[in-house]
Amino acid sequence: MIATATFVPETMQAAADAETTAATDLAEYLVRAGVPFRDAHAIVGQHVRAALAGDGSLSELVAADDRLGADAAALVRPGVGVEMRSSPGAAPGRRRSTPSWRRTGRCSTANAPRSVSDGHPSPR
Repeated sequence: MIATATFVPETMQAAADAETTAATDLAEYLVRAGVPFRDAHAIVGQHVRAALAGDGSLSELVAADDRLGADAAALVRPGVGVEMRSSPGAAPGRRRSTPSWRRTGRCSTANAPRSVSDGHPSPR
């Protein structure tokens, strides 16, 4: 399946820029502030559900929450989540080199990293 995958950068960027993709970053923000992950997940989940229900944008709801606020709302801005990552395929200023799928628009198992847990492909 990977050998026949076609990547559409515009679609990938639109998906990455969607507010709800910041949910994990928001939960991690709360965890760094000392909130247990289970509680952080519930807090962020409530805001995501409210945003999807049309009660406001996720950034507005997060900014209005005293447990999160404006600093956390900044994590919802387009591109912030990608910029925070340093694994192959991350934002241009953060990655070590342009992955071949980005250059060609196609991916194969030959050039796919086996692990990116530390931001670097594991040796073959």
